Formats: sequence, C-alpha cells, structure tokens
Amino acid sequence: MGSATEPAREAIDFLVKQGKKVGMVAVHLYRPFSVEFLKSVLPATVKKIAVLDRTKEQGAREPLFLDVVYALRDLKDLTIIGGRYGLSSKDTNPSHINGLFEELKKDSPKEEFTIGIEDDVTNLSIEPVDITVDADYTSCIFYGLGSDGTVGANKSTVKIIGNNTDLYSQAYFAYDSKKSGGVTRSHLRFGKSPIHSPYYIDKADFISCSLDSYCFQFDMVRDLKEGGTFLLNTTIPAEEIADRLPNRILARLARRHAKFYIINATKIAQDTGMGRFTNTILQAAFFRLNEQIMPYSTSLELMKDSARHTYARKGQDVVDKNIKAIETGASGIVEVTVDPAWADLQFDKSVKGTTGEAYFDEHVTPINHLQGQDMPVSAFLKFGVTDGTLKPNVAFEEKRTIATLVPEWEADKCIQCGKCGFACPHATIRSFLMDEEEVATAQKIADENNVELTLKDPSPAYKGAKEANLKFRIQVSTRNCVGCGVCITVCPTKALSAADVKSQLGQEPVAEYLYKHTTYKKEYGNNNTEGGVSLMMPYFEVSGCCPGCGEAPYYRLASQLFGNDMLIANATGCSMIYCSATPTNPFVQDENGEGVAWANSLFEDNAEYGYGMAIAQSYKSARILKIMEDNLDKVEADLKASFEAYIAANDDRQVQRTIVNKLIEQVKASSNQEVKELLKLERDLVSKSVWIIGGDGWAYDIGYGG
Repeated sequence: MGSATEPAREAIDFLVKQGKKVGMVAVHLYRPFSVEFLKSVLPATVKKIAVLDRTKEQGAREPLFLDVVYALRDLKDLTIIGGRYGLSSKDTNPSHINGLFEELKKDSPKEEFTIGIEDDVTNLSIEPVDITVDADYTSCIFYGLGSDGTVGANKSTVKIIGNNTDLYSQAYFAYDSKKSGGVTRSHLRFGKSPIHSPYYIDKADFISCSLDSYCFQFDMVRDLKEGGTFLLNTTIPAEEIADRLPNRILARLARRHAKFYIINATKIAQDTGMGRFTNTILQAAFFRLNEQIMPYSTSLELMKDSARHTYARKGQDVVDKNIKAIETGASGIVEVTVDPAWADLQFDKSVKGTTGEAYFDEHVTPINHLQGQDMPVSAFLKFGVTDGTLKPNVAFEEKRTIATLVPEWEADKCIQCGKCGFACPHATIRSFLMDEEEVATAQKIADENNVELTLKDPSPAYKGAKEANLKFRIQVSTRNCVGCGVCITVCPTKALSAADVKSQLGQEPVAEYLYKHTTYKKEYGNNNTEGGVSLMMPYFEVSGCCPGCGEAPYYRLASQLFGNDMLIANATGCSMIYCSATPTNPFVQDENGEGVAWANSLFEDNAEYGYGMAIAQSYKSARILKIMEDNLDKVEADLKASFEAYIAANDDRQVQRTIVNKLIEQVKASSNQEVKELLKLERDLVSKSVWIIGGDGWAYDIGYGG
C-alpha cells in the first residue's frame, strides 16, 4: 500500500521477464479492509507473502499486516511476514524489493523486518539486492546552492519539456535545512512512457554541479551511469582541472567512461548582469548537452519564453538579462578529455572529519557530506542523539566555504565602533583585544599560513585596554562567512571591503585560534554600546540562517548578553530550523561548560511551553531560598554567611556566580542534612534568564493566544 507499490511494480516487471514467479497486490481501499477483494485477486498458487506497512506500531504489529493475516487465516501452508518501509522518507527502490523477494525464498524468512535502512541493532533489516530495471527515460541530478536559482530553473525545465514534448516528466527536490546557502539536489526524469519511480536517482545519465567546491565535499559522480555526462560550473581553466579536482571525481569519471564538460557560468553571469545567479546559464547548457530530449534550437526559444513569463513582473531589464544569459550559456561549454589513466587513481570511499572530535568526525561529517543515508542505526546510538539531543560546539567546525566574496579588514580606516560584529547574523566577524602572548601565537599562525596579522592600538572607548598593552583586531572566519555583505554595508568608514574568498582562506586558522583559544575581554567595553557588545563571546554562532538574516543578529545579541544563563523556548519556524537542524546547532559553551539550554516543543504552544519553564525556574528558586532561610540558624557560621550573601544577592546572577562554588563545598561539608537538598538544585543556584523566542508568524498568528 502506498508509494512502495511503484518500485515494486518496476522490480516485478523485470523479474517476471527473467522467469521469476513473483507478483504484487496493491491495496487502494483501506478501512474498511475488504477480505473478499483480497482473496479474489490473490493467486491460488501463492506460497509466501510479505506485507509492507509505512508505519511503526510500538508494542504491536502493523495494521495492514494484521489485516492480511486475519483475512487469510483459513488458508493452509501460507507463510506471511510483515515489515516496514519509508519511515522518515527513507527511499524504497527496486533493489530493496528484490532483496525482499530473496528473503522470501529462504526456508525461514524473517517474520518481522525493515527495508531501506541498515539496522545493525535489532538486525531486522533486509539487505537490498542490486537490480537494474528497464528504464526508457533520461535521468538527471543537479547539485545547486540554496537560493542560487537551480531549483527554480529545474522546475522551469520540467514545465518546458512536459508542455512542449510528448515526454513524461518527473521531478523530486531535496534540500538540506541550511536555508539559503545550503545544498540542493534536483532529481529529474524524462521518458516516453509513464514513470513509476518514486525514489531518488542513483544511476543518472546526466549530473550537473553549480559549485566546484562541492567536488571536495560530495561524492557526486558515484551516481553517474556508465557513459553518462558530468557538467561542472567552475572558474578553473580546462588545462588545470585534472590537477585541482580530487581523485574521487577523476577516477569515477574514467571508470564510468563518462563525458566531462566544464563551464564558467559564474563569469557569464557577471558579464550578463545576472550577479550570482547561474541558473539560466546552466539550464541552457543542460539543453545543449541533452538534445535527445529536445532539439537545442527549440529549447532555446522555449527558455526565452519562460524567462519572459517568469520575470515580467520584475521589469524588462531583468527579462533582458535572463535572455542574454540563456543565449550566452551554451557557448561557454568546454569538453574536458577524460584520461583513461585516471581510473587507476586511489581514493578513500568513506568520508570522515579530521578535527579529532569523534562526534563531529564520525557523525556530523558523513551527514554533511550527504552520506547520512548510508549510516547504520548503531551510528545514532553511539553518540546518544536518539532522544533529539543535539551536541553543542559543532557548527563552527563545519566551515562550509560557500561565500565567493568575504570582508577584508583595512585597519587604518577602522574606528573600532563594533558595528560589523553587531550586525553579523552568523557571528563570523568579531572584535578582539589581544595580550602579548595571544599576539605572538596569532602572529606565528599567520606566518605559517602566509597572511598578514594587522593590529591597532585600542581606541579610548575600551577603557584601560591601551594601558594594559592590549592590541585590537577585527577577525573574519572566512570559511564560515556566508558572504552576505551586511558588515560591509554598515561599516561607517568603509574599513571593510569585499575580497575573493580564495585570497582569504589563510585567515581561517587565525580565526580558529582567536575565536576558540583566547579570552573575550568584555571588561574593557561598555555593555550598553555596540563596541562593548562586540568584545563579548557569542553563545550563538554560524547558524544555518539565510545570508543577511534579520532575526539571527538579535539571537546572537541575546546570547552575548545572557548566554551562559539562558533557557530558551523556541517557536516552530525559521529560528527553530537554524537552531536545531540535525546534525548541528549554533550553540556553544564557554570554558566553564556554560551556555544556552534550548528546546522546541514542535507543537504550536511555545508561549505556554516557555511559561512553564519560567514557572519551574521560579519554583526552584523559591525552594532554594526556603531551604536557606529555614536553616540559617542551624548551619555552620561560614555556611550561614554564604546563605546570607546569596539571599542578599536577590537574583543578581553575577553576584550569585561568585558565591555558588564556595557555597556548594560548604554544603557538602555541613552536618545539617536538610541543606543537602541544595546539591540536587546545584544547577539552579545561579538564576536563569528564561526566554520565549519566535517569529512574527508565531507571535501574531498561530501562537497569539498563548
């Protein structure tokens, strides 16, 4: 029942042609379940049945399986097994169905099973058995950068082909949760017959890549068919391409006897006034390289008509630029000869990080490299994330390097106002005051990476900093910057200018050191000013929000002011996504292990959810004070003094923080058993700053009542 029927149909058609005795009953009417209909279509010769449910019933068997078992209870010598497929949108393809038929051949097949995953914990999963079904369609995969127009262009392509040829079209689009700037994949199929393939393409005739840095992140060519075509948008000249692409790409191209084309769509986009949008250029290149679908001359005119229709409301100038890009696009294609010797190049098929942090290297990195679908169940048990927990301190290590232009600091123009860091949504540009030891270490790192370490004397606004022999620096994390340009726009003295990211990559090790291994000297700034805030550590960094996001700077600002004491109830919406997109989150801990505690209820009750948090904290604070007040004259003198100081602090978190460590040791040493309850409330001795955060859609609409 459901989407598994289509890949099952493909697998069965192929297997029947080979003489295999297999078949399928597809359930279209469910509840009331018709026993009569099932018996009427079931062949009398059937011996074994596998029932597929797209649901998981905890503590019971799945509903369709139970119905089939009941309906056929009076038939003798019939083996019925039941299993699950497609949970969390896991693909089910003909190879999975073929594997299931192979399982049914066994004398004792698994009574309960899953397909589509590798379950090495319960060992209920059935291995797929590779099968290449008859497919009279052209299959294409397009890798794009979120918001670069690739998905929109592919939707246009599907409409052009579907409306102007006798071909059937199918399109699936896969996005990560990085909002703009994430990776997008478009899976398109075009054929003369109806397409029964509701799963992602794993054997493509054509693969296009919009960003050459993806070659180092994703194993794209793994899914290319024998004799397929790979198109790469790159600024690398054809004569240098073999020296600059990873062995994985080159070897797979040669082993598959593929055709390889490159195009500098980035330059064409700039020359035609399209800015960063390469979508229509690559669309034209696609049609040029796939004339078996449609003659290029025909597709050229249809693309122009589509551009006129799509962009008319944006003005004739935008229409003209798109048409010029379409006309120019195909002329930039350059064929690269695939050297057969590349087939002998060695490469590591697995993808692992090299940070030395096991969670990031073994869990985050494979998922970010689009290999998460290959991870077994045990991989999620290992790091304790099955309950929805997300580990902190990981987003900074992603270093996606998606910006083409990043800010470069010109120290002589800088007035140290802090506006750049104050406006940055991703906290990837920061102000630092550095002591002599930090300067020396940073200088060594800069020298090792052949970059300048420009410094300035601190401005008078940072009181006492110059007298302490500190130096001032603005530091950009070039691999984490998303290139929105907000910092450049807000800089009043134009001390920041846009520079090619490739010229600035040597700054990243310096950023790694300053961001993670120096002290944030906020005591020299005024916390009520932009400059003072810019010296504070952000407990929220490198989120998956859009470049130039208007929400995230407030999130970052709140984290700088209150982050080590924050409890956040976050509404469902944009901020929920960029704060909790598996496998990373933007929250970090300081050297004391303190940071933001964040949660989302998933339901539309965030105001009530956060209110409940606040009530709980209020209750715990009241309980702490009650214990202290009731036992003030029943404890040792030193502990009594600490209790009195704590009570007098009156929820001042800074004062509480100076008292708590000593107070805990005194409670442990006390002979009074009643105060031992404070040890259970240790995490709440410093009051919490409870926040309810959401967007305007939550505040004014679905969460308004709360």
